[in-house]
Amino acid sequence: YACPGASEEQIVEAARQANAHDFISRLPDGYQTLVGERGMRLSGGERQRISLARAFLKDAPILLLDEPTSAVDVKTEAGIMEAVKRLERGRTTFMIAHRLSTLDNCDLRLELESGELVTPQSA
Repeated sequence: YACPGASEEQIVEAARQANAHDFISRLPDGYQTLVGERGMRLSGGERQRISLARAFLKDAPILLLDEPTSAVDVKTEAGIMEAVKRLERGRTTFMIAHRLSTLDNCDLRLELESGELVTPQSA
């Protein structure tokens, strides 16, 4: 999806950067495992890390992350946020989250309440 011509080495490196390589390696056929439509055979956290790996491959200058840690446990959230920190470097990033801890490292946080912008808060 992100980079159709990517080499195997580039894919593995993107997975490492996204903290996805270890779980992918444990799948029955590793990187060749069929995971079902929209990754339905993967957990929510695994799907999130695959999405981050795709973002590493795409290497876009702007990121839009919508609830990157939704429906994951605290340990999985930590791994995802570690990968997000690497991914954000040198990029403009917009992150949407209900869990405020997800936004702890943001330079600027804008909050909406009942559809209205609440006073911006610098981090």
